[in-house]
Amino acid sequence: MHFIKDNSDKNCKSDPLKEEIKRTLQELEEVRAYFNFIEDPDLLEYTVYKEKALLAKISFLIKKAKSK
Repeated sequence: MHFIKDNSDKNCKSDPLKEEIKRTLQELEEVRAYFNFIEDPDLLEYTVYKEKALLAKISFLIKKAKSK
């Protein structure tokens, strides 16, 4: 799932906010992939909370980028 259309890596690298969104989206993808491999209930709970936290962070960053 990608929220930002990346037209140019060069432009992305010059904008720290876009870079942070990109890193956070990558982390979200990693958490979702990890979710498929865990069996321990405590790790499952951690993963769900981590995903929710990353979604909140992405929402915040996108709002911040739109207000620029």
